[in-house]
Amino acid sequence: MKRNLLIALAAAAGGTGAVHAAQFTTTADIYAAAGYASSYTGAGVLNNARGAAADGGRDAFDGYGYYTATGGLTYNRQTEVFAAQNLFRFFDTFTNNTAQEVTKTVTFYGNLGSDSQTKVQASGAGFLVTCQFNAACSGDPVVAAIYGNNGLGVQSLAGENYSVNYTLHLAPGQSASILNFAFLASSLGGTNASDVTLATDRAQELTANPFIDGLTSQQVKQIVNFGNGQPAAVPEPATWAFMIGGFGMVGASLRRRRVLLAHA
Repeated sequence: MKRNLLIALAAAAGGTGAVHAAQFTTTADIYAAAGYASSYTGAGVLNNARGAAADGGRDAFDGYGYYTATGGLTYNRQTEVFAAQNLFRFFDTFTNNTAQEVTKTVTFYGNLGSDSQTKVQASGAGFLVTCQFNAACSGDPVVAAIYGNNGLGVQSLAGENYSVNYTLHLAPGQSASILNFAFLASSLGGTNASDVTLATDRAQELTANPFIDGLTSQQVKQIVNFGNGQPAAVPEPATWAFMIGGFGMVGASLRRRRVLLAHA
């Protein structure tokens, strides 16, 4: 947790040590139950903007961060904006409520606010950095989209329409969580090439070490698009009985050992 915070502070100060102009501050415009907010926690609905970012500030988005396909799985959202870091975090948990094991593809979607003038500036395994107009960038903020580091997400960009497909394999009753980030960079005097460097640095940092501050240990265990990509398994009743029995035998063995030592 502390390492995440140090990385965030380093990024705000200029990524890998480069000097960057003072940055604009993104707006707290997540669609919530009653207007815009800095966070949203609740049920997710297919093709619904609840929990998505509206604009992000300076027209970074035209609606960003919701699911256009869920494969029939139910899902819950926890979306937050960390304004001091110009960072949006989308934490979505999908659950298989059927009696059968399922394999389903879910699609995370966002519309960049660059009005069909989106230019890819950098990319890597798990992230994409875009801006508006030209190689130097101008107009809307630079957007760094971070979607995983283990190859589970398959990202695509069609014009200004950004999406990532994730294929999930879930046992009955099992849940898996997907973590996405959007980092915005734009100098107070206007977006420029130095903002691309800042956004790329931040994207690489978040890909290698995702910002998980505030998430519970159980939530972190269920993330499948970072790390080894395996959701936390829920032991079957028989397995629990076997484990408890094993603990009992270990305890009995330790007690016998202490008795023998006492009489030695």
